[in-house]
Amino acid sequence: MFRIGQLVVCILDHPTWGWPEAMARPRKDDVYTVRDVEFFDADPDTGFSEVVLHREDGSACVPMILVEELENDTVSTACGFVGEPSWVAVYFRPAVRTDISLIRNLLAPVDDRALEPA
Repeated sequence: MFRIGQLVVCILDHPTWGWPEAMARPRKDDVYTVRDVEFFDADPDTGFSEVVLHREDGSACVPMILVEELENDTVSTACGFVGEPSWVAVYFRPAVRTDISLIRNLLAPVDDRALEPA
C-alpha cells in the first residue's frame, strides 16, 4: 500500500462515477504525491469488487488515496458520503526514480588490476 509523501503514477484515467464534471481528477501517466490514504467499507453493490481488500476481521474495504496536486471541494452523495473525493488506489503504482549515475557506473571502464586475484 502507499504511504503519505510517496510519489505515485496514475496508470488509468479515473471514470467520473457521478462526481461533478468540473472536479479535478488524476490523469493517466501523471505523477502525484500521496496526501492521505483512506479505507472505505466496501459495499458489494458499489462495483468495486476487483479492488476490495479484506481486513483481518473479514470485513471488506476499498483503499483510496488523496494527492497533493489535486484538491477538490467537499461533495455529498446520495449514498451518504460527505467529503473530498478520493481515488481508488489500484489506479496508481509507485513512481520509480531513475538515477542516471547508476547507469554511468555500470558503463564505466573496469580497472584491470581490480580483476586480479589477491
